[in-house]
Amino acid sequence: MKTVARFALVAGLALAANVASAIPLTVNVETAGFVGSAGEWSLAMSGSPEGSGSWLHLFYGNDSWDLDVDPGVYQWSISGVGLASGVWWNVLLDGKQVLDGSAGAFATFEFNQDRTFTARTVSVPEPQTLTLLSVGLGLLAFGLRRKRRQSV
Repeated sequence: MKTVARFALVAGLALAANVASAIPLTVNVETAGFVGSAGEWSLAMSGSPEGSGSWLHLFYGNDSWDLDVDPGVYQWSISGVGLASGVWWNVLLDGKQVLDGSAGAFATFEFNQDRTFTARTVSVPEPQTLTLLSVGLGLLAFGLRRKRRQSV
């Protein structure tokens, strides 16, 4: 065999091996409301982003993203904001729904070699809730400190 033919054979086999291990993943987001909504989702493996997306809808919208992922442990997050609106999302692994919700979420899950799914959902408030809580506690601490100085 010539060198070029060997190289082409090895490259073709490597490409076929990568396609065989990739798992099709679909993320769907649907929104409805009077004023609109915006948000984003991300999927990361070991801190490096595998996929992400964002949406901005005025009254009604439906977006879908298709990815090919490798087996492994991933971190998933989705968050959005809207005034008088709702957001519904789901994640399909190889065409089967494995995760869904209507609120912000943070989760860690594993895609196995045999295309099965294991989820470990983490209960963490949405970022907007954490921001409001932090601001409220900061103002409370500032007010108490100021009151303490005046009484001394």
